[in-house]
Amino acid sequence: MGHKVHPNGFRLGVYRNWEAKWFAPDKEYKTLLLEDVRLRRMLLARLKNAGVARIETERSSSALTITLHTAKPGIVIGKGGTSVDQLRDELEKRTGKRVRVTIQEIKKPELSAQLVAENVAAQLEKRIAFRRAISEAINRADLARVVFRGHAQAALGPVSPANKFWFNAKLKPGAYSPDIAFKALQAEGFRLENGILKDKAGNAVVFSIITNAGNKYRERMATMIQEDLHKIGIQVNVVTLDFPSLIERMTQTFDYEAILLGLTNIELDPNGQMNVWLSSSENHQWNPSEKAPETEWEAEIDRLMRAQASSADPKKRKESFDRVQEIALEQAPFIYLVNRNALSAVAANVQGASPVILVPQTYWNVERLSVK
Repeated sequence: MGHKVHPNGFRLGVYRNWEAKWFAPDKEYKTLLLEDVRLRRMLLARLKNAGVARIETERSSSALTITLHTAKPGIVIGKGGTSVDQLRDELEKRTGKRVRVTIQEIKKPELSAQLVAENVAAQLEKRIAFRRAISEAINRADLARVVFRGHAQAALGPVSPANKFWFNAKLKPGAYSPDIAFKALQAEGFRLENGILKDKAGNAVVFSIITNAGNKYRERMATMIQEDLHKIGIQVNVVTLDFPSLIERMTQTFDYEAILLGLTNIELDPNGQMNVWLSSSENHQWNPSEKAPETEWEAEIDRLMRAQASSADPKKRKESFDRVQEIALEQAPFIYLVNRNALSAVAANVQGASPVILVPQTYWNVERLSVK
């Protein structure tokens, strides 16, 4: 067997130093190590747009020093130092210690592997054509047939066709076509080399899909998506995590590239989806934690969702939400895959059963059920 050594191990003492410089007794080590990990995640999430490539921590008995290596120190410091002061106050509340924050500017961010990788990922995220190509390269019919044994249909957006009033029937489904997807990527400057898709700069297109471990449907879907995207030269790594860790990455640390999950509409009315579509809401999954809409189409969705929520006219409300569904299809912040059928089994001797769309599909009229 070969010996596996972390790449930092070869560099320590040569041109790289430790990122954590502190010692602790055995009883405290576990607590401080976990605190270190959580602080790093919080800082990376909060300073997501500041080009932070490296975080160093140094501890004494009563103080903590955090050094941020960033390509954009102005964002970290803020006007008149207000942002860094707020950051320091938050860190002191979290740790219960006096915190000193120092900032080291990265003069040449193009030489930082971390920042280069983040830049490539950000460009991919913002490319509408790339997201559409990914969508066109996924065989939804196969997902429905293989994973759900035919008890599902290809999804077009946030509303199932079963929701007859709110579903936008004018939406046109995109055909599964790896060839069309690849041509769209070629138009954006991507090229295929030895079966590997590369961008203009020659970087291979590789990303990970995370989903919750133990959910056989999603694990199978992720594997099939991996196979579909391999056909156009994209390498996808499937990673399964326990559900709490998955939710932490999605809502707190934002430490992911793609997530495969299911959003369930608990009611027919689109007001139940406000916490997803409004740019300022906690469950807004793209451009998270934004104080104002980052893009024009997000601002339009904000306006439309508020308009339909404040109107008493069903026709006007539907017009607004129809447009929201059109924008979702055009911009593809989510790549919708399938709508599962709601299956109900009723014994032959049970009378009065009348399954409906909403949960509980079978027992909504339990007072009328009887056994013959």
